[in-house]
Amino acid sequence: MKILLVNDDGFGAPGIITLEKLLNRLGEVFVVAPKEHMSGKGMSTTILKPFFAKKIDEHHHIVDATPVDATSYGVLALKEKFDIVFSGINSGPNLSYDTLYSGTIGAALQANLYGIPSIAFSCFNNFDIVTKYFDEVMQFIDNHHLIAPHRTISVNFPRGESIKGIVFAKPSMRKDELFLHHDDEEVHFSRKVHIPKDEESDEKKIMEGYITITIFNPCYHVEEDMNCMM
Repeated sequence: MKILLVNDDGFGAPGIITLEKLLNRLGEVFVVAPKEHMSGKGMSTTILKPFFAKKIDEHHHIVDATPVDATSYGVLALKEKFDIVFSGINSGPNLSYDTLYSGTIGAALQANLYGIPSIAFSCFNNFDIVTKYFDEVMQFIDNHHLIAPHRTISVNFPRGESIKGIVFAKPSMRKDELFLHHDDEEVHFSRKVHIPKDEESDEKKIMEGYITITIFNPCYHVEEDMNCMM
């Protein structure tokens, strides 16, 4: 199996190193990652200027560009027929509407535009839990026949070192408060997060200790009928 591995935390980030080791058991892995940390880039792409690309070796490449560009570069420049694209492991969960901003999810969704299935992994910086349950997650995905050419599977891991199980979950409808702060000419945002109580939401299930599986298509529409895949 030919695997393209991308991320938004940057080349050499702990998460992508962990995931590459896990994926090496499944097939031939090609890594293309941004030069710098690119969280929050969503599906932004470099259009108005060229970007830098560096080949480390046959299987490792760096792009001075966005996570989406990393996916596109991998598909178009490496000229491999990739069976699947993995994105992550992101340092931090991708839940609720944060998935709209996530470079990890954006890079995975970009693969769908080339007709390639993709899986995004995110956790609370506890990468060991991904290693511990990776095989179980992949077996769950296989058992439910989730991998499809125009589909992104978003996998989030809970805090701690153990789980209660693996469940499907829909993004929560969170209502955050966003604050704007001025410091002379510098401006920054902060927010107060309000976790909803919806029992079937991704954030609720993560807080309860479950690994959550959420399915997206390239237009960020969550597939409605989750029951058909359970």
